Amino acid sequence: MHFTDVALRRAADAIDSMNDAFAAVDHEWRVVTVNRKQESLFQRPRAEMIGRSFWDAFPEAAGEVGFFNEVRRAATQRVVVEFEDYYGALDLWLEVRACPREDGLDIFLRDVTARHRSDEQRPATRRRDEVLGIVAHDLRNHLNTIRASSKVALVMGDRSPRRPIETIERVSERMERLIRDLLDVSAIECGALAIDPAPVRPVDVLAEAVDDHLAASSELGIALRVDCESDLPDVAADFQRLLQVLGNLLGNAIKFTPRGGQIVVGASPDADRVRFWVSDTGQGISREQVPYVFDKFSQRRARPQDGVGLGLAICKAIVDAHGGRIWVDSSVGRGTTVCFTMPIENSLDSHTARIGSGCAQPQRGASEKTC
Repeated sequence: MHFTDVALRRAADAIDSMNDAFAAVDHEWRVVTVNRKQESLFQRPRAEMIGRSFWDAFPEAAGEVGFFNEVRRAATQRVVVEFEDYYGALDLWLEVRACPREDGLDIFLRDVTARHRSDEQRPATRRRDEVLGIVAHDLRNHLNTIRASSKVALVMGDRSPRRPIETIERVSERMERLIRDLLDVSAIECGALAIDPAPVRPVDVLAEAVDDHLAASSELGIALRVDCESDLPDVAADFQRLLQVLGNLLGNAIKFTPRGGQIVVGASPDADRVRFWVSDTGQGISREQVPYVFDKFSQRRARPQDGVGLGLAICKAIVDAHGGRIWVDSSVGRGTTVCFTMPIENSLDSHTARIGSGCAQPQRGASEKTC
């Protein structure tokens, strides 16, 4: 075999053994050479590529605007161009290096999709780990409280005061609520949380919500009252889910309202809907934070018992599933009002059967509206 043939064969073998996909074109954009990696990446035999125009051999490349522009720039300006771009036709992220030579252009492609997807998932993974840490911390604190109270009750036997038993009951309820919230978020995100709308009297659900929180607010010296017309029309809602929304809003209001403050929960007509609200005289939320209050895990953890920040995300999911809207009006030092609407029974929006992906991020700037 002639020495030149041997050299060419070795060069061809070296090109074929490259980890990167490779294509060489001449000055008229005809494909001169491709390697095995190029065949594998584009799922085309080299016989269908060599000798054809690059844009005929890879017709989808012209539609990949970033790729097209950068490769053309390398050829026309005679400069080495390196870039990364999403190649939609292959659903891949490619690292591209286009190198001009005297009679054409060499194009090297490397699949970096795994790295890009890892980078995209890293913030979510980090946030998940943070949340798991918060949940573990809260549950551990609650368990320690239960353990300590149980020891007091066991040591004192029949002489044990009621307080340790009441503490165990209260902390157990907090643990149950935390676990329930986590399960609700999981069900909401996979569209598996069913609701069962039926006629609900606004005054009835408000009365029950207030009764559930009256003892807690009184113990903290916070006034709690209802502002609701008795003749409001029924809403089409799942009573327990509506009660859950009001309970979460009242729980937040109690957390962030100081002793001597006031909370008002109410309802009023609003066209073909009923508007509910929970208003407090607490510390308020800054204008910068308002657009994010319905994001998952966006809790203002002022105290260890503040929770992991799932309550408002769950509220939004439930309200959305009923065809309603929820928004916040707040400013620092002036309290917070959270409003949401429910469709009137027999209105066009009153038929909802199942929550979809209800914890989607709210549109920035769309949360704030005066109630």
